[in-house]
Order: sequence, then structure tokens, then C-alpha cells
Amino acid sequence: MKKKTLLSFFICAFISLQIKGQTITNYSLPKQITQHSFNFKGFALTLNDDVADEKGNHLLAGEIHAFEKEEQDRDTMINRVFELKGVVYDDKLGILITTDKNYKITKIVRSFIGEKIMYDTYKKQFTIGALFFDYLKVDGRSFSAWQPVIITTDITLKARAFFVQRPYSCILKNIIIEKDKIKIFARSNSNVTDNKSDEKAEVITVSLSKTHVDTARPWIKVLDILSILQTPHNDRGRLELSDISKIGNDYYFSTYNLNQFNLKTSNHLYCLTKDKLTEKHSFADVLKLSHNFSDWININEFFAAETNFISLTHTGATKKEIIYTKTDTLFNVLLQKKIPLNDYADFYKMSLLPNGNTLLVAVNKTESWSYYLYDKNMELLKEIDSNISKKYYPQNLQSISNTAIKCIFYIDNVNKKDCLLQTVSVN
Repeated sequence: MKKKTLLSFFICAFISLQIKGQTITNYSLPKQITQHSFNFKGFALTLNDDVADEKGNHLLAGEIHAFEKEEQDRDTMINRVFELKGVVYDDKLGILITTDKNYKITKIVRSFIGEKIMYDTYKKQFTIGALFFDYLKVDGRSFSAWQPVIITTDITLKARAFFVQRPYSCILKNIIIEKDKIKIFARSNSNVTDNKSDEKAEVITVSLSKTHVDTARPWIKVLDILSILQTPHNDRGRLELSDISKIGNDYYFSTYNLNQFNLKTSNHLYCLTKDKLTEKHSFADVLKLSHNFSDWININEFFAAETNFISLTHTGATKKEIIYTKTDTLFNVLLQKKIPLNDYADFYKMSLLPNGNTLLVAVNKTESWSYYLYDKNMELLKEIDSNISKKYYPQNLQSISNTAIKCIFYIDNVNKKDCLLQTVSVN
């Protein structure tokens, strides 16, 4: 697909796609679970985020890939929406899907690859943090690299795109909106002449009211960068960035880099206050002590609360245990729970419910994913089997209320390419 077509797709008329029967009811599921399957013939779909408006209508964002090369082997209307004709070898493309409150699809459009969605009830506007694979020319060198994109849209998918331009690969992972400003949290490789797998976290501040036109490509609107912060360490390997926790006016997030050559991780916790980034050094020490001074500690989840830091971590390549740790803000350990594993813990997810309970998504003894509900003292209250095979991966886990959560699962399998979304009552 041509770059100009990708960059100017918001100018084109959108094609509405009505799909019947995309919701599958599996009567073997526990009564607490409602499941929806998004499945398009010849396509692999991964949904990264799902946010509802005040009426319960949903906007879902993610990526889609045509794994069947021949046109007749792919869904006709998806072909038409993405203008895929004949034999295609396209990489993953962005997709936006709107549904009603029961997840019945109302519209599908092509987009950039959405990672995070925010909704403003007053403006009735969705803001999507997304990615675009661009072709850069920097200091006489030409190369392809990921760049952040901010999309604004309403539920009818009348959208506008705003681009962030960096002279290196900059992969958006999350966004935070502060009045008229947007903070973009990304993992970046700014030293493009060195090892391209070495990454830092960046916090980029922009405003939709401060833009300019790209002189080489006048059909795109570029966001002025108001400020940019980088984490200070030159850690080896790809960076993983946690969710963002807000406490008062401060934002907290953790990172880890895995050095593939010596299988050592570098773990950090940062606090963002206004335009200052401060590391909380004791965090890494607590992790080391919790894992018997292992050099390979992966962070599955991190959350900051008003008086606590909570993490879910595991030693790399282990099938022994995953560790829940709660500390106070001075990193004194208040509670630690070692949870036995039934499989490798790389994709285990955790969510904190508003009432203080904890929900863990983990592989059970029958090799499917289960929802494990724990109380405030991390005593197990119940297990609910999702009936989803461990061949799927949980992509997005969100608490809806004290008693309900939702989780998106995707699969990377040549014979099965659906994407599943479950809503679960944990009463």
C-alpha cells in the first residue's frame, strides 16, 4: 500500500462494514463469562484496547494482517475496506472497530495501529495513541522506523490524525491527557548508529493546538514537541514499559530491558512530576531480594497507589512461581505472595479492582487461562476458568467495576486467527 494512501486515508470516505454473527456464545463457558469472537476469513486480528462511551458503545483499536495471499480466500468486505486486491503481502495494518453495547459491530475503518484509547465524555471524543511505520531520511541515511500518531474521532469514526516526528524509531505505548496537552510514553532507540535493539523510555509532550505542516508531505499535520524526556540509562536490549499510574500530580511507570546476550535484565521505576523524571532506586533492590538476587527478573505488571507500590514479577524462563509484592512508598515490603506456576509466566496479567481486590489471569492445571480473584491480603477467593487455551495470549486486562473485568485474547497460530474478548463477573 502506498505511503501517501496510508497518510491521507482520513481524507477519503470511510466504508461502513456491517457484520452479523461476530459474537459467539459458548455454552460450555461458566455463567459469569460472556465471550465475543472477532474473526474475519483470511485475516489475523489483534485488538490492543477497548473503551466505551457514556452510552455503552465501544471503540476497539488494533492491527490486522492478511495471512491468506489470494483475494478469494479473504473476507470480501475487509478486502474492500483496506483496498486489498489480488495477491497481497502487506504487513500488519491498523484497524478501528465500533460496536454497540453488546459488541455487535457497527463500523470498521482502516487506521494506524492503535495502542491506547482515551475517551472524553464532555467532548464526546476518543483520543487514540497509535503507530505509523514511516520512511525517514536523517543525516544522509535512509531507513524505516516507527513513529507516534495521535488520532481524534467520535463514535461515527470521523477522524483526524496528528503525527509526531522523531529522527529514530519511537514506538508509542501509552498516552495521558492533561487538559490541552497529551503526554506520549514510548520506547525509543535514539542512538541509531549503535545497537538498534537498545532502547530507552521517552515521555513526549504535545498539544493538538500546536501543529505545523510537513513541507515534504503537505497533506499531514505534525505536532510541535513541547518537551521531551528520556530515561538516563544506556541499558542493553528491548525495553518493556508498564502501565502508567497517576498519584496526585505524579505519574509512575516501571521499565525493564532484557540483554539477550547475557540474559540479564535492568529494572527501573520512574516518577514523572511536571517535566522532571526521577528514578526510585530502591525498587530494583526489592526485586533483586525477592528473586534471590537473580539477574533475570521480568516485570509483568506494576501499579502505584497512594500509599503503596504493587508489582507482579517472575524470574526469566521459570515455571516455578510468580511473585506479587506490595511495598510502602519507602519500599518496605508489606505483603508478598509466591504464586505457583503451571506454565511460563511471560504473559500473566494482573488488575487491581477498585475495592482493593486483585485479579490475576494465569494458566491453570488444564492448560487454559483462568481468572483468579484474591482479597486484599492476597488470599484466594475463587477461580473462574475462561475455557481459553494457553495457546492464546491475554493482551489487555481491565477492571470495569468492583465485581467485573474484561480481557482481550489473541492467538498466533496458522490454523486459527480469531481474537476473543471476555467480560467476567467475579461476584
